[in-house]
Amino acid sequence: MPSRQELTSIVHYGEVEPAIEALYFSNTATALYWSGTPTFSSSSASDFAWATSFQYGGSAKQNKQEKLRVRLVNHGQ
Repeated sequence: MPSRQELTSIVHYGEVEPAIEALYFSNTATALYWSGTPTFSSSSASDFAWATSFQYGGSAKQNKQEKLRVRLVNHGQ
């Protein structure tokens, strides 16, 4: 699963709904997508991870019990 940094690297802040380059990432939903990066801001941090929004861009902490989408990312080496 991609890290928070990998997912936010493909956000296109000049686009909205979806906030991504549609030519390269067709059929992207305007939704939250899981990252593999956990949050560490509270005692229950193990229950939360970062998700990236492809509606307008940005990240949010989400409970791991939530059902979100997943996008695999390859940093192109």
